[in-house]
Amino acid sequence: MKWGLNRIFWGFIIITFHINIGPIPILPDFIGYILIGNGLYSIINIDGTDESFLKARKITTIMVIISIINLLLNIVPTENKTPNILMSIYGVLVSSIAYVLYYYIIKGLKEEAIKKELFDFARSLERVWYAILACMTVHLSLLAFNINFIRNEHFTIVLWGLWILILIVRIVFLRYLRVAYNECEEEN
Repeated sequence: MKWGLNRIFWGFIIITFHINIGPIPILPDFIGYILIGNGLYSIINIDGTDESFLKARKITTIMVIISIINLLLNIVPTENKTPNILMSIYGVLVSSIAYVLYYYIIKGLKEEAIKKELFDFARSLERVWYAILACMTVHLSLLAFNINFIRNEHFTIVLWGLWILILIVRIVFLRYLRVAYNECEEEN
């Protein structure tokens, strides 16, 4: 499980922090999702069948395909870069799928923590999920109205604040992944 958690951690690092040269990412998101899927595959094969990790693995496959499409959409120049309703719906759909991935990974980690009688850690994971859920709800609500307020500077400030909050919550999630990794280390 330790090796799998390490892969999941580095996969989430790649999808959280973007380093680009112009429109071309140095480490595209699909590489991060491949690492996450690889880590989940390792956990599933070593520790037996865990329903949450199996579902998360299926979602990573979908996210690899979506992130390759996103990469191609961002690299290929288009004449009209203004937002439209279809792209807003697409953004909400992709974000929703990504948040479901967080849910299943946190649920799987929580189940493993309960098996090992790490009840405080399990409760902390639950609080992390609630923070992600709150950010997700606000994020998806704002995405729905993005097309209407795209040129509004107050809306832009709200979005920046939300993105910073989401980044902080993702960093907390990464920290808990590392704690789970360290718990595996203490077992061995």
